[in-house]
Amino acid sequence: MGILEIKRELRKLDKEKLIEIVADLYKKNKSAKEFFDFYVNPNERNLFEKYQDKVFESFYPKRGFGYKLKEGKKAITDFRKLTTSSDSVADLMLFYVETGVNFTIDFGDIDENFYLSLERTFVQALTLARKENCLDKYDDRASKVVRDTKNIGWGFHEYLTEVYYEFYPGIFDDIENNIFESAKSVQYYYAPSKDAFASYDLLLENAQNFDKNSLIIIVLGPTATVLAFDLAQLGYQAIDFGHIAK
Repeated sequence: MGILEIKRELRKLDKEKLIEIVADLYKKNKSAKEFFDFYVNPNERNLFEKYQDKVFESFYPKRGFGYKLKEGKKAITDFRKLTTSSDSVADLMLFYVETGVNFTIDFGDIDENFYLSLERTFVQALTLARKENCLDKYDDRASKVVRDTKNIGWGFHEYLTEVYYEFYPGIFDDIENNIFESAKSVQYYYAPSKDAFASYDLLLENAQNFDKNSLIIIVLGPTATVLAFDLAQLGYQAIDFGHIAK
């Protein structure tokens, strides 16, 4: 039976019968109870904190030991069905990733499926945040996730780094770098547009992925001076380039 048939049958019932059905559903179905509780008293913050606890417990259960990713993902799905705020959903998704990162820092490397789940959720969270025009709100938290994964294996850190700079491309946004037209090849690495030095260790590490025969041009304010010097000490050709005009 589809929704149209359900509506057709419900229209045949009087008010008292409908109230009786809803009350019975409220008593017998946990999901329905949560829905009606929020419908009658739509406290977004309380609802968020309730599902935040569920996500946390999927990694750190009150009893026993062992993470249950399915329960954490189910909490996000259930919350999404109840709330009208996509911003809050993005917040909860990012919390899932943060908690997963903290878990692996506490207990060591897990497995590939564990990190794939965190990676997918990280992308989903930032995609939703961008859609809701609230990426700036999550910049600090997202960059901290990347920094905190520096020593985690399975290519996890490298992937999150790529994702982060895809969503926070920084100073090269909307710039036409025509001065590089004659170069044989150009490869860009995007750094934070503000407080870049807070991510210095990450920037230095990733800059070393470039070939030493390449010329590394750094446009990053005062951070560029330090980075160019450290790269030169490591045998790279690096220049603090000041600013690039259109």
